[in-house]
Amino acid sequence: MYRKISIPLILILAVIMVMTGCQSDAPNSNATTPDMRTIVDDAGRTHEIPTEIESVFSTGLMSSIYLYTLVPEKMIGWNNDLNESAFVYLPQEYIDLPVLGRWAGTSFTGNIEEILKLDPDVLINLGDINEEWIGISDAIQEELGIPVIMIDGSFNALSDAYKKGGDFLGAVNRGNALAEYAEGIQAEINTFKDAIASEEKLKVYLGSGQDALETSGKGSLNVELIELLGGEIVADGGSAGRFDTTIEQVIVWNPELIFLSDFSGIDQEVKKTVTAQDSVWQNVDAVKTGNLYTVPNLPFDWLNRPPSVMRLMGAQWLADVMYPDFVTWDVNARLVEFMDLFFGYELSPSDVENIIPE
Repeated sequence: MYRKISIPLILILAVIMVMTGCQSDAPNSNATTPDMRTIVDDAGRTHEIPTEIESVFSTGLMSSIYLYTLVPEKMIGWNNDLNESAFVYLPQEYIDLPVLGRWAGTSFTGNIEEILKLDPDVLINLGDINEEWIGISDAIQEELGIPVIMIDGSFNALSDAYKKGGDFLGAVNRGNALAEYAEGIQAEINTFKDAIASEEKLKVYLGSGQDALETSGKGSLNVELIELLGGEIVADGGSAGRFDTTIEQVIVWNPELIFLSDFSGIDQEVKKTVTAQDSVWQNVDAVKTGNLYTVPNLPFDWLNRPPSVMRLMGAQWLADVMYPDFVTWDVNARLVEFMDLFFGYELSPSDVENIIPE
């Protein structure tokens, strides 16, 4: 004959409490629900986002390029019309993504309703981390009701940008691979910077636009690499961002070295205009001595329009132009490696010639 065993009620409650406590230690315990997680962005702003991110948009082209190299399949669109010269390096399915607009400060160039219809899980703002851009990101987030995640876009933060983005965007392996490459280039460029520390600083002007008279001041993300590599930015217009200047002012600044952003491709129309024999630019030392270079811009600008992850390649090219006697790498070979890893594109020798102007 068997006796019934009576389990005290208090023991049952204790077991339930233990089981509940164990469940709270499960992965993703920082999420408020099983399908959400909490992250803190590089500006210290806290966001509750889906554990599985399915779609993403950016605040500007700088962020779009970052997303394209990391999670292209999750992008809902571009911010700007792309340079048609870049089409050869991108699959058609991504060329065909809609152009939805970008934010210039809190002003938007597109149609907010179109973005809301596509319902991205998050927006990415890769760039400066300062009070101005924190305010802009907060305003965009409030307007859309979608988290705007700020990621530090400075050169030495790009490896971390890929690690963090790979984590919360669901591309850990891809993010780590790109982060490893970025970390290697960052270390190499910082070692190079130390090697040239005793060299005399070069006076440098960065010109954009068809007349090369849009420039950027000291401390801007647009000229970060030039300054990192020992260049002294001559432009001083009371603004670190882009601003218009005059040829008369450039003559006064009299740079020793000029870099031009020019989207005419291998035709280099801006360089032809600046170097014409009857051009007033002939009064500038950099033009007289031929120390004038067009910044490569395929698939996207390598330096400043926008200052994107392409700067990982731009830094290697810039060092070779500014201090060739100190460079130990082959820029052309590095370009082939970069394009294969970041864009999945195998360059031919003629591709390399088209991308890096003489």
